[in-house]
Amino acid sequence: MCGIAGIYSLDQNSLDNIHDMTKRISHRGPDNIQTLKINENLCFGHTRLSIIDLSSDSNQPFTKNDEDYLIFNGEIYNYKELDSSKNSDTEVLYDGLVNEGISFTEKLVGMFSFAFWDSKSKLLFLARDHFGIKPLFYHHSNSFFSFASEIKSLLVNQEKFSINTSSLMDYLQVGYILKPFTIYDNIFQVEAGSYSIFDGISLSHFRYTPRLDKETSLERILEKTIGYNLTSDVPISLLLSGGIDSSIIAINTKSSKVSYEHLNFTAKHYSELEKIETLEQTIKIKANIHKDLDFTLKDLFKVVYHLDQPMSDPAIISNYLIYKNLRHNKVVLGGDGADELFLGYSTYLASYLFSGKISKLFIPLLVFINFLLSFFNLQGRYPLKMKVERLLRLRKHPPEKRHILWRSPLTETYLNNDLQRSTNSNLEDLDLESKHQANLLNSLSRLDIEYYLNDDILTKVDRLSMAFGIEARVPFLAPELAEYALNLRSEDKFNLMRNKIPLRNYLKQKLNNHKIFAQKKVGFVPNLESILLSSEFLCYLKEENIAFFNFIDKNKFYQLLELRKHNYNSLYSLFNLLILKVWTDIFLNNNEYKQR
Repeated sequence: MCGIAGIYSLDQNSLDNIHDMTKRISHRGPDNIQTLKINENLCFGHTRLSIIDLSSDSNQPFTKNDEDYLIFNGEIYNYKELDSSKNSDTEVLYDGLVNEGISFTEKLVGMFSFAFWDSKSKLLFLARDHFGIKPLFYHHSNSFFSFASEIKSLLVNQEKFSINTSSLMDYLQVGYILKPFTIYDNIFQVEAGSYSIFDGISLSHFRYTPRLDKETSLERILEKTIGYNLTSDVPISLLLSGGIDSSIIAINTKSSKVSYEHLNFTAKHYSELEKIETLEQTIKIKANIHKDLDFTLKDLFKVVYHLDQPMSDPAIISNYLIYKNLRHNKVVLGGDGADELFLGYSTYLASYLFSGKISKLFIPLLVFINFLLSFFNLQGRYPLKMKVERLLRLRKHPPEKRHILWRSPLTETYLNNDLQRSTNSNLEDLDLESKHQANLLNSLSRLDIEYYLNDDILTKVDRLSMAFGIEARVPFLAPELAEYALNLRSEDKFNLMRNKIPLRNYLKQKLNNHKIFAQKKVGFVPNLESILLSSEFLCYLKEENIAFFNFIDKNKFYQLLELRKHNYNSLYSLFNLLILKVWTDIFLNNNEYKQR
C-alpha cells in the first residue's frame, strides 16, 4: 500500500512541485519516499508502505531499463500465479506492462492504482482496480497534467481551485461526492475498472473487464479470495464485529497467524461485545477489545483533512477510532462489500416493500405507524420514527433515485437561495433509469456497488486507514465473488425474513450456532448524540465562518441548531453541516487542524 503522484508539464519549473505533492501523502507510505524526473516533461513521486517483499528492491519509481517506469499503490494477490520466479508484485506488474501492454491489467487480482510510462509509445497510462478500492485523482489543463492518490496532493499545483457547486449539492443530498466528480472543478477520479491514457495533450478513458475463472461453489470462492488477502510479509489483523461478514473471514483465517480486533462502543444500544464473546466461544479464537476513545473536535479536523472532501457517514468516526487504536498494525482485513453483493442493507427491504402490489398496503401502514410513533421517544442507533419519516418523504421518487436518497442526511435543502437557483446536482443527471433491470433488487445492488460502495464505503476505509499508515484489505471485493453474487436471482439472496441468504447458509454449514448466522445487520456507527451535543462541538458550530455561509443559509442553519435536542433527524442533518463547516475551515480558510 502506498501513495503515488506525478506531473507532466511543458513548463519544467512546475515539475519541482512533485516534492511537495509527494510529501503531502507521506502518511500513505512512511517506509520509503522517493521522487524522480523521468524525462524533461515528466516526474513521478512515491511513498511506500512495505507489505510484500520488504527489501529495497521494490522501492519505486520502479524500472529495469531506465526507460519505462512504474509507480504503484496496492497489492497484486495473484502475482505468484502470473510469474512464480518473482518475489515482488511490483516487478510482476512492471514486466507484464512492458511485455503485454495495458491489457495485462485484465489478469490482475487485487487492489491497485498505478501510473506507467511507456517509453516506446511516449504514453502515460493510469489504471485503477475493478472496484476502485485504491484511489486515483487527476487534474488536466491543456498541456499540464497531474495525478495523485489523494486530492490534497493535487492542490499543490494551483493556488486555488474553484468549488464544484453541483458536487456540493450532491454532498448535501446523499452525504458524499458522486464519481467521477470531486468537490473541486477540474479535479476528477479515474473510475473503478478503467484505465486512462495521456499522450501529452489529450486524455482518453477506457473500461477493462477482468479475466475470471468460472467457479460455481461459494465455499471455494470464499476460501480462495480470503486466502489471496492473506498474502503478506508482515502480520495481519481482522476487524471483528461479530456480524456475518467478519465471522466468515474469521473462520477462514483461524489457521493463519491473524490477530482479531474489536472496537467496543460502551453506550447503550451501541455495544456488540456479546456477539464477539459468542463468536470467540464458537470458533475458539480470542479478540483484542479496544474501548471507544474520546472523540474531540481536533480528531474531527484530522478526519476531514484526510478525507479531502466532505463526507457525513457517521462511520467515519468509528473507522478513525479503530485505525487509531491499530496504528501499530500494518495490514487489516474488513468485511466491506458483502452487503452490496448479497443485499444486506435495510434499503433493499424498503425498496422491495415499495415495489409491486405490496406498496398499496405498505404506504398506508407507514402513515399509521408514523402517527403512533409520535407518542413515543424511541432511542437507538437508527430510531424507527426516523426511518419511517424518511421512507414517507421519499415515496414519490423513482426506485433508483429513492434508493440513493434513502441515506440522505438532510430533510430539506440548506443551500442559500442564490446557489439553489443556479445549481443542479450531478445526481439529477445520472442515467439511473437505464440501470433498472428486470430484477429491481439486483439493479439496486449494482447501483450501490457503482456509487455508495465506491464513493462512501471504500473512500473512508482507504483514507482513514492510510492516515495511520495501515493497509485495509476487503476480501469480499473480488471480481470472481462479485460475478457469482450478481448472477444469483435476488430471491436467492433476499426475502422478507432474511437477507444475505447464501452467506447465512454458509455460516450455518460451518457453525452450529443460530445466534451468529441468524443475526440482523448492525451498522458500525458511534453515538452521534453524545458527540454533537457536547459543549466543545456546540461552541464550534456557533462560531462564525464566512466561507461556510457562502454556501449555507445562515437562518436555516441556526434553526437546525435549535432543533438538535428535539428531533433525531436533525442530528444527522447537523452532522452533515458540521462536516462541511470543518471542511471549509481547513481547505478554504486554511485553518489547519493541527493548530486547534
